[in-house]
Amino acid sequence: MNKENPKRFNVRSVTKRLRSLGYDVELVRGNGYFWFHGPDDPLDDHSISNTQSVYVSNLHAFSIEQWVEQFLELKKGADGTIKKGSLPIQSKEASQ
Repeated sequence: MNKENPKRFNVRSVTKRLRSLGYDVELVRGNGYFWFHGPDDPLDDHSISNTQSVYVSNLHAFSIEQWVEQFLELKKGADGTIKKGSLPIQSKEASQ
């Protein structure tokens, strides 16, 4: 990551940050959304669903730390707070 411009990061930068926090998961880019995948992804069966997807068209809709927050919220939801199939977390960009 370019320290002079914090917006200059990529999917691998987010994955690296999550792994530095001890989560074995990666951020994956889809068409108009991103999802978390790996042994620590928010769902036990590792299937793609709304509860582990974040619907934004641009990686930079969030900072790296906000991506970490998204992961933690989805993980918390998968533990019982958010039911499978509920609406995904959206950035301000996606909700406008």
